[in-house]
Amino acid sequence: MGLTDSAVAARLDMSQQRYANYVRDTTEPDFRTLTRICEVLLTTPDHILGVASEVATPDEASVLSQRIQAAVSVMNLERLRLTAGVVDVLATGFEAPTRGFDAEPD
Repeated sequence: MGLTDSAVAARLDMSQQRYANYVRDTTEPDFRTLTRICEVLLTTPDHILGVASEVATPDEASVLSQRIQAAVSVMNLERLRLTAGVVDVLATGFEAPTRGFDAEPD
C-alpha cells in the first residue's frame, strides 16, 4: 500500500516499536490485533501469515485508493466529516463547497 511502518502504527493507535516487533517477527499479535492490522493494510490474515496465493500487483490508482480506504476505516465521525469536505473540494477543482462539511449529500 505504500505506507511506512510508522504510518501503519499510527493508524492502529499503537507505538511504532510495538508494530515494528510484529513486522520483525519478534512478537506475534493477538487475533484482535492481527485483524486490525489486516483492516488497515486492506489484506487478509492468510496473506499476512504467508498462506495465501500470490496477489497481483495493483496499479498506482488502486494503491492510492486502498491507502485512502485504509485511512478512512480508522477515522472517527469528526475526521470523516472533515475528510469528506476535503475530498469534495479536491473533486470539484479546488472550489469551495457550497454546503457545510457536515451536511448530507444531495
